[in-house]
Amino acid sequence: MDSLPCEWACGCPVCESVKQNGIPVIDAMSVEDLKRHFLICRKLEILRVQRNIDDELDSVEAVAEWIEARSLPGVIPVGIGARLSSWAASVRRLV
Repeated sequence: MDSLPCEWACGCPVCESVKQNGIPVIDAMSVEDLKRHFLICRKLEILRVQRNIDDELDSVEAVAEWIEARSLPGVIPVGIGARLSSWAASVRRLV
């Protein structure tokens, strides 16, 4: 997580409750905490898409470009950036 931009930090109440030195400590989360985190984040994602899908797809493409410009073995699997770009392009064709 230290390799990722701070703008991508999760601000959900679950992550906020386990932060140490400004970084969420995933190992400090219980299974229930993780489930709450993912439910909260999924709800926020759905709301962002409903508000403006083009902005959300622009964001996905920006993340894909950032990932493709870096090599972060063990942090981000190889090919994820390309997959995100392909996914965004497919969704744009549908909307």
